[in-house]
Amino acid sequence: MSKTLGLLTVLGSLVLPLTVHAQFQVLDSTRVLTIHGTVAADEKAAQKIGYDAISIGFTGAPADAMTWVGVVAAMAFDGDAFEGRNILQTLDGYTPNLLASGKADLIAKIRNASSGSRLVINGILDPSRNFLVASVRVIPAP
Repeated sequence: MSKTLGLLTVLGSLVLPLTVHAQFQVLDSTRVLTIHGTVAADEKAAQKIGYDAISIGFTGAPADAMTWVGVVAAMAFDGDAFEGRNILQTLDGYTPNLLASGKADLIAKIRNASSGSRLVINGILDPSRNFLVASVRVIPAP
């Protein structure tokens, strides 16, 4: 009995930190996020680029108005790429993954970027997946 209790205690001490860490990863507050990626024609093409494919919808636009981006890097406020990747993982399962809002000229840069163009998007992501875009840099496709 005491051997079983000891084993359960050890197992609990190993599992509890993982559970707490997993709960911390749920997007429960606003986060500054920078995304580096390449615009793709569709989800399948975006999946071939980088490590994640995200869809960016636009506030006030029809649901099918999306831009697919193959993400090659994502960073949280302090440049933490691991946290940036975790933030994107919390958005998996939603279509679109992000709902971009902000100044019309910044949104137009994302919306009108041609397939193959590289984007660097910086903004604030809130828990409801609204992404307030602060800056967009477009590097045209070669």
